[in-house]
Amino acid sequence: MTPRLFFLLALAAGVAASGYWAYRTPAPEPRIADDGPRAVEASMRRVTITDHDLDGRPARRLEAAHLLQYADSDESILWQPRVTLLDRGPSWRLDAPYGRWRHDAGAELILLQEAVRIRREAGPDGRALAVDTRDLAIFPGREEAWSAHRSVIRDGAGRLVGTGLHLAWPTERVRLLADVHGGYRVR
Repeated sequence: MTPRLFFLLALAAGVAASGYWAYRTPAPEPRIADDGPRAVEASMRRVTITDHDLDGRPARRLEAAHLLQYADSDESILWQPRVTLLDRGPSWRLDAPYGRWRHDAGAELILLQEAVRIRREAGPDGRALAVDTRDLAIFPGREEAWSAHRSVIRDGAGRLVGTGLHLAWPTERVRLLADVHGGYRVR
C-alpha cells in the first residue's frame, strides 16, 4: 500500500467516524424560559396623554380606555386607543380596538392593531377624509404612519382602494402603495 493511498483511506475513515459521532450525539434540549406571570407596573383606565410642540401648543393626544404597563418592558398595551394629531391644519383622528405603545431609547412607536379608522376633518378644500385599514404603525418622531394591508380612502367625491398605506400628516398626504383602483365623481 502506497503512503498516498493509506492517507486517503485514513482521511475517509476519519470523515466517516466524525459523521457517525455527530449523528449519534443528541442535540441539546431547547431551553424554554418560564419566568412566570409578568409583573404589572401600572394599570390605568381612561388615560389621556398630550404631547406639546416646542412652542407649547398641543401637537398630539393619545387616549385609551385602558393602559397596561409591564415592569420589564418599555411597551404599554392599549385597549381602544385613539390618536389625535393636532399640530397643523385639520386634525386627524386614528382609532383601533387594540394597540401597543413603545417608548424606548428616545424612539416612539404606536401600533394600532386590527381594524383602524382614520378620519380627517374638512380642510381648506371643504372635504373630510376617511381611511380604513389594518395594523397601522405610527412613527410620531417622523410624523408618518404605515400599513401593509388593504386600505380604502373615501372623501366626498370618490373612493380609492389599494394595498399598503403611507400617511404623512404634516403634508396631509395619504398614499396607497400598490394595486390601486377606484373612482371619482366628475363635477
